[in-house]
Amino acid sequence: MMAHSNLLTPLALLVVVVAAASCGDARSGATEPSAAPARAPEAATAEAAAPEPAEGPDPSAPAQVVAIGGGIRAICVVVDDGRVRCVGDDVHESSPTTANVDLGVGDRRVVEVALLEWDLCARRFDGGVVCRTSVEATNEPLAELGAAATSIEGGMNHACALLSDRRVACWGHGQLGQLGDGRGKDSAAAVVVAGLDDAIALALGWDHSCALRSSGEVVCWGANELGQLGGPGGARRRPQAVPGIADATAIASSMRSKQTCALRRSGAVSCWGSWGMESEIRPARLGKGPIDLPPLADVVEVAVNTWMICGRQASGAVHCWDLAPEYAETSKGPVYGPPAPIFPGEAAIGLTSSAFAVHLLRADMTILIHGELVRGREPLVRIDPLLALPVAAAPAGP
Repeated sequence: MMAHSNLLTPLALLVVVVAAASCGDARSGATEPSAAPARAPEAATAEAAAPEPAEGPDPSAPAQVVAIGGGIRAICVVVDDGRVRCVGDDVHESSPTTANVDLGVGDRRVVEVALLEWDLCARRFDGGVVCRTSVEATNEPLAELGAAATSIEGGMNHACALLSDRRVACWGHGQLGQLGDGRGKDSAAAVVVAGLDDAIALALGWDHSCALRSSGEVVCWGANELGQLGGPGGARRRPQAVPGIADATAIASSMRSKQTCALRRSGAVSCWGSWGMESEIRPARLGKGPIDLPPLADVVEVAVNTWMICGRQASGAVHCWDLAPEYAETSKGPVYGPPAPIFPGEAAIGLTSSAFAVHLLRADMTILIHGELVRGREPLVRIDPLLALPVAAAPAGP
């Protein structure tokens, strides 16, 4: 198998500063309750599945990050007054760019975003969802259901929402069964996933979808040519249980990934599917079913991208599992090697991912990005996608 470069050497590093100044006029007059504290969209915990809103933001306080959404080579950040700011290659038509995004929601504040290949979807404070395509057309996929969403997740060309009644509704491409309604057809309007009424978290990959049930069981649906559903067989149009996973507390994938992971009550991280993707390198199937990654103590959050899996420990330290050197050379043995630290000495309060990167949210609201976000550019940059601070060189780091 062709060896992939060591992904623990950053391909790009962005430091996103969001708390260096207060929001000024943009935050004044906001009286409606704010969103829940920051959490990882691709590693939502059972406890954070349906957060209760808190008091409105203090207009004099610095901006607080409430959500981060990752795309192919872009991220969008939501702050507590509902503004959405995006940065990376895949924002609008310029490369790279930083842009404010107007989703046309008026004063119904955005609290969460999900990036697809061509669409950007946002969950509003009132539970509505609005999606904007690359041609700036808008769609409200939940409108016909009359349901409110408590979280949203994006795959490559489909998205799903966890509804307030614990059902799941999906929209977008569906020919491989990734919408889960049993039809195997595309749908611009959200359709309800069959037989699922106790979901507490979602994780979406390229062309598959997974849900964590209140029991700790994980179910998946959609494509399965590389084990994305955790077992043998072809694509499934309805949810099926992932074998051997009955004690999960969180699940994680990302929009271009064909692997999914579960954080288990024991602290183990179990994953299934495949490392990599066919378009760039022959993918490596992790196993015939879920496998346990080499141990890492005190994991509280997991993030997954196409090439690596990362875990945030209770201390805030982040370690990542990368392709094992032996497997890269011989295609034999475990696909993933032991976890190695990224950004040693840094303490993260949140961990999310995009297609080729992971994002560490720090207590001061800065975001460290490990991986590829802007192709062909200087690997070390310092930018501010929210407050338009000057761009400056960032210090070199591991």
